[in-house]
Amino acid sequence: MKVHIDVTQAIGRIYYGDKSFNENAPYDAVFTITFLEDGVVLLRGAHGKITIDACREVAKVLIKDWGAKKVLLKRHGRPLEFTAETLKKM
Repeated sequence: MKVHIDVTQAIGRIYYGDKSFNENAPYDAVFTITFLEDGVVLLRGAHGKITIDACREVAKVLIKDWGAKKVLLKRHGRPLEFTAETLKKM
């Protein structure tokens, strides 16, 4: 028998300034990450203070460290899409 388990969801937290998860500091924002097919990642269910710079930083981490090819989200009702190529232009 073979078993394969896909990680399909995660929780992301944003810490501004010097705060961090490792020191058990309160986070400034929290959001749900859903890993869809073909390297597409969807961010949703956000709560707290999330700047556009924070959105870019989250996308960079997901692309660099998690192998995402495309990061999708809505900010103020407007759809946003980040890829390695679009992040290079910013």
